[in-house]
Amino acid sequence: MTENKRFWIYIAVAFGGGWLLMGLGMLLGGFWYQGIVAAAMFMPLLGVLLSHGGLSEARTGIRWKPTIPGHGKWYLLAWFGPAVLSIVCAALYFLLFPARFDGSLSYLTTQLEAAGADAGDLPFPLPVLAAIQLVQAVTYAPFLNALLAVGEETGWRGYLTPYLTRRFGRKGGIVLAGCLWALWHGPLILCAGYEYGTGYWGAPFTGMLLMCVATTALGALLSFAQEKADSIWAPALCHGAVNAAAGLGILFQRSDIPSLFLGPTPFGLVAGIPLFALAAFVLLRPGKETA
Repeated sequence: MTENKRFWIYIAVAFGGGWLLMGLGMLLGGFWYQGIVAAAMFMPLLGVLLSHGGLSEARTGIRWKPTIPGHGKWYLLAWFGPAVLSIVCAALYFLLFPARFDGSLSYLTTQLEAAGADAGDLPFPLPVLAAIQLVQAVTYAPFLNALLAVGEETGWRGYLTPYLTRRFGRKGGIVLAGCLWALWHGPLILCAGYEYGTGYWGAPFTGMLLMCVATTALGALLSFAQEKADSIWAPALCHGAVNAAAGLGILFQRSDIPSLFLGPTPFGLVAGIPLFALAAFVLLRPGKETA
């Protein structure tokens, strides 16, 4: 099978299967939404499986064995780096928009009410709940999330980025893979307010454009993690850590702010400046032009 044919099979499965599951999740809503959208994360992996006739390193070039001996520092960076970056991004956002900061944690109160609970029913104060979420984000949550994230990373970093890098060079490959990754999230952004909510200028189309920038930036860092650790589990862990820590800043935002377009997550237009700057540094550094 030619490389070109493998690529189109991968695109058909990753996007077709992913969009189908996202649509089904949005249609059913509630508990089903979360579970079905999580299942969509494995469509890129399925795309690699069907386009290559297997997932072995011999067939795909993807190294599945964790390479912790000799690469431990890169796994530690993948584990803790996203939490540090998320805190820096949120700090910048609240520094520039201090009126949006809410130390009373009204966002948590609103979330509890939406779940049918009351802050007064908790056996501990809201700050303790926020601290628990922080501890989770830097301990076990990245590893649990990595078990889902590896479904995406097998496709985006394991197969697609190396394929596009061979064709368009390292920078072009990472940018194109990042834009395709954003497009894959398109139904959720356009129809469900994924990542940025609603009510921002130009919604939801400006959110789609910003997502292209954010996923390209994050893709550059995830590709860097894979390059340094030489295993798919490094970007999977980093992706899982991002999913665990990216929302920490939201805990301190006023609950009446209509969207997350500016921040405080690292994918916001303003809060994301440290992420975008770090990604630009990684992307512009000398590196492998083929993968």
